[in-house]
Amino acid sequence: MKYIFVSLYMMRIDIINGPNLNLLGVREPDIYGAVTFEAFYAKLKISLQI
Repeated sequence: MKYIFVSLYMMRIDIINGPNLNLLGVREPDIYGAVTFEAFYAKLKISLQI
C-alpha cells in the first residue's frame, strides 16, 4: 500500500495495489477504462507533484 500526502487540507489518499490492477486498461476496457494502473499512478504523482 502506498500513501500520498497532500498538504493543502492534510488529505490522505490510499492507493491499494492488488493482484488484478495489472489488468486495468486490458481487461474489459469498455467497463474499466483503457488507462493502465501505471499510467494512472504516473498522472497522479504528477498532479500531486511528489
